[in-house]
Amino acid sequence: MFQRLQTVYILLAIVAIALSAVFNIANYTASKDGAELTFAVSVSGIKAELSGEDKKGNQLSEIQDVPEKFIEAKGLSKYFTMGLLLVVSAIGLLLFMLLKYKNLKLQLRLGRILFLLFLIGFVGLIFAADLGNDVLKKTLDGAVIMPEFETGYDIGLFMPMVAAAFVFLANLRIKNDMKLLASIDRIR
Repeated sequence: MFQRLQTVYILLAIVAIALSAVFNIANYTASKDGAELTFAVSVSGIKAELSGEDKKGNQLSEIQDVPEKFIEAKGLSKYFTMGLLLVVSAIGLLLFMLLKYKNLKLQLRLGRILFLLFLIGFVGLIFAADLGNDVLKKTLDGAVIMPEFETGYDIGLFMPMVAAAFVFLANLRIKNDMKLLASIDRIR
């Protein structure tokens, strides 16, 4: 099992998916009069951090807890819980795929399904990050006028694509093993 190259690829896919839960997906920065309010969105939730000082009324410190209040008011915490559940289930499916090394057809089928799921997850994360950008802008515009608002995508957004690439490479190796076994069967 461990001498096969697809095992390494599947383990790397597990690491990539686990890292997607650790790293941020997107960072939103609102700045006004020398103060910056940064919202870091990850699979586990939103964290707000205020840096610098606002010289005109300290309005940014008042809106630092706006995202948490918005999440509670709209019931969005279930989506963060669902995101963590999806990460855990993806890791579980990858482990199941890893342990089914004797059944190459099932392993290949699982690999194809996981590849598609990771691609769908990546596209979903991009839409969620853009939706979060729009929602956060509207929420902050209601609280205070923000002259500058920037969005940055972080490494956690791209981890499902990395995992999809590793699953694709594992599928190629599984196909090579299936061809090798078929050629050995023909020789017998």
